[in-house]
Amino acid sequence: MKTVAVLQHTDAEYLGFVEDHLEGRNIGFRYIRPAHDPGWIKKFDLPKDGLIVLGSAPYGTVSLPKLPLLQQRIDVVKSCLDDEIPVVAFGTGTQILTLAAGSTVRKNPLTLSVETAHRQVDDALNGYLPKTYPLVIYMSDFPELPEGARVLATTDKGTAALFQFGKSCFGFLGHPGIKRAMVEDSFVQIPAYALDDPGALVQLSARQHEIQQSLVRIMTGLIQSTGWMRA
Repeated sequence: MKTVAVLQHTDAEYLGFVEDHLEGRNIGFRYIRPAHDPGWIKKFDLPKDGLIVLGSAPYGTVSLPKLPLLQQRIDVVKSCLDDEIPVVAFGTGTQILTLAAGSTVRKNPLTLSVETAHRQVDDALNGYLPKTYPLVIYMSDFPELPEGARVLATTDKGTAALFQFGKSCFGFLGHPGIKRAMVEDSFVQIPAYALDDPGALVQLSARQHEIQQSLVRIMTGLIQSTGWMRA
């Protein structure tokens, strides 16, 4: 059985609807929680099958509040890249991926928006990426794509919403399996940085079913592209 490691930065954000797709294909996953174990890096063994790097809103990678122990997380992802281990990153995790790949991150205020992503290449995610799909962006700062990255989808404004780096590394600007509860829980955990934007939460709720439907094709293609399951 394939097993992927999941680097979780806050209690609020987890795999969400993605969990069901991994479990349904008998793909195991184990959460790694640096926030609960300051000595985690000494015990960390590189995952053989793959690494998923979650988001961490409201933490940023250049803006305050800055994600604690950021360099340790970057080093782990870089080791995976060096060993050609598949890496899939969501939100802030995508910033960590780009930093590990030698690129940069640009400063941006904490953002919560519900948009639509548009596929740019027909063979994206082994041909399974939907032509359009919901994109929920909840993070501070934005990644600058590493050299050689291939843009698979863009936002309404033309920003890269999904990119591929190398053979089996993928950066999602938003969490493709996000639940409204994740955003609400982050407000409760770190109230000083809570976004007072009830309109965005209403939009997120309105598109929750669409998120689940789009995820069927996204996860099918992603699991094939990472080698977690044969085509």
